[in-house]
Amino acid sequence: MNDTALLLPDVTDPVLAPHWEAAGRGEVAIRRCLACGELQWPPRPNCLACHAFDFAWETVEPRGTLFSYFVAHKPLHPAFAGEVPYAAGVVELAAGVKMLGRLVDVDLAAVPIGMPVTARFVERAPGTTLVYWGPAD
Repeated sequence: MNDTALLLPDVTDPVLAPHWEAAGRGEVAIRRCLACGELQWPPRPNCLACHAFDFAWETVEPRGTLFSYFVAHKPLHPAFAGEVPYAAGVVELAAGVKMLGRLVDVDLAAVPIGMPVTARFVERAPGTTLVYWGPAD
């Protein structure tokens, strides 16, 4: 048994709270710049395209393609000691932004780049749901 506390995001952080709230509802939410319309992920203080500061959160399709990945054979944090090996990847969402996330339901020896994926919403602790990615059905 691993006595190390789970490594979890701060779901109350005002910058990312709307994303975590959406994940808890089974949705993927990304910030969109209200001035130029560009999606911003990860959230930043200002828009990278037009430098505006006004954003709104938008629910996007929970699907994309696997852009890149790695397989961790050693835990990257003590909290993951009982979960190795595991894969994490960069998913290019259908909406056009890239998001990091854990890969599930894949053969770690043969993960195809370009694989269509859909979001899997995993409650890691009460009130904390993370977005994982698995092969599209």
